[in-house]
Amino acid sequence: MNYFLSDVIAGTKDAGFKARFDIEKILEANKLKKITNDAKNINRSNSILNHIKIRNGWIVKLSNLKKGDNLVIQFPLAYRTIFLRNILKMLKSKGVNIILLI
Repeated sequence: MNYFLSDVIAGTKDAGFKARFDIEKILEANKLKKITNDAKNINRSNSILNHIKIRNGWIVKLSNLKKGDNLVIQFPLAYRTIFLRNILKMLKSKGVNIILLI
């Protein structure tokens, strides 16, 4: 199955997020399934609590991916986490193919 990670921040109007949004529309048009982080009360600060909330949200959402699945990630993520490397390692160990769009 083909998926993409969505972390476009609603209401953001700069050109960088417009490009991210456009890419998401292309991915959806090509039948990739959107995965969003449902973590609550996330803001763009660098507090360790935010990093943990983001990590936990992604782990829950990505836990259903299995060997042979493809995951497209627009990089860098809008909601950064210091735990991203661990999340990617977990997915690779499960056999998920990760594609980064830079």
